[in-house]
Amino acid sequence: MTTFTYEAIDLTGNRVQGALDAVSRRAVTRQLSQKSLTPVSIAEQAAASGVFSDRVPRSVICAFYGKLATLLKAGMPLAQSLKLIGDVASNPRFAEILRVIHAEVIDGRSFAECMADYPGMFEQAEIAIVRASLEGAFLADALKELETLTQRQLQLRSRVLGALSYPGFLIAVSSLMFLVLSTLFVPKFEPMFSGLRERGQLPVLTEVMLTGSLWLRDNLLLFAGMSFAAVCGLVVGLRKPGFRRSFLTLCLSLPVLKGLGLLISMGRFSRLLSTLLKNGITLDKGLALCAGASGSPALDDVVLDCALQVRKGTSFAQVLRSVKWIPREYRELVYIGERTNRLDEILAGAADSLESQIQNRLDAMLKLLEPALLVVMGSIVALFVFALIMPILRSSSLVG
Repeated sequence: MTTFTYEAIDLTGNRVQGALDAVSRRAVTRQLSQKSLTPVSIAEQAAASGVFSDRVPRSVICAFYGKLATLLKAGMPLAQSLKLIGDVASNPRFAEILRVIHAEVIDGRSFAECMADYPGMFEQAEIAIVRASLEGAFLADALKELETLTQRQLQLRSRVLGALSYPGFLIAVSSLMFLVLSTLFVPKFEPMFSGLRERGQLPVLTEVMLTGSLWLRDNLLLFAGMSFAAVCGLVVGLRKPGFRRSFLTLCLSLPVLKGLGLLISMGRFSRLLSTLLKNGITLDKGLALCAGASGSPALDDVVLDCALQVRKGTSFAQVLRSVKWIPREYRELVYIGERTNRLDEILAGAADSLESQIQNRLDAMLKLLEPALLVVMGSIVALFVFALIMPILRSSSLVG
């Protein structure tokens, strides 16, 4: 059962608000009708969630598309297929959602409309593909396309995360090493250097390092709390479109990530638009659906402008021609795709090429990043050693 909040009008014309437990919106409507209430709005009550909520992974959605396509091709009705998949689903949250969708489909609601009730789980482009396939009676084929699209997106994400895992490990080890040296090792030298500090003969580097280490040791819990709060704040902020857009713009403007970020965004956009066109979505509507889905705010703005211009009769390639930071080869491919009326195939090929370039760029970046991080780790250790040896050498010279 799912909890729904509602706003309704009673027989006297007064507005009434409340909550009901039901399997679907139609069930809520029936309950309200029995109470002589006319519903104005019905919404599923959001579950209480913290920073780390039980979201349904994209891998579960991908597997769902594949299973549903297989059952439909085997001749099983949509409602029965949804019930079967929901009964065996291992993710409790997703199983509950499928039970709600099954009940609403039984009540006569469109499958695409049911998916639209969960915007955080099903993307707008996926909902549009399902809606078009229901109208054209090729839902099974469209779901297979969605499975392929989601698999490719997951593979790309996996390659990126896999390439960054070892550098991330080195950064974590460097941070832990710095923390241990600062809080446990350096403060032990304070009594040894007290005489030099009183005479004002302690080197500046040693003084700064010793003062910072003592502060960090005495305020370790405060530092840990601030770090945890910063991480939680970032996670919460990334759920807000405005903050996420600004954060992505900042990250993609970094010299190291600028070229790679553009390739990833263009590859995702090309794959998504190709799938939309292949499933009967018009170009202007496909571009509008892709706006906001590439992961790059700059590219999303260009795609949205393209959607508006194409709707007015301008060709897609002509609009891209004025965007100089998009590679010339890509603009030429779009031009050829429009002229030959094979834009979906051209974009699919472009996505394959871009994904290959992403892998090559990641490999090259990783080869440079690993030794650079090792040098940084060595430099941290050398800095600590140098800062501690300087006062010892100065004491020896004074004694001599």
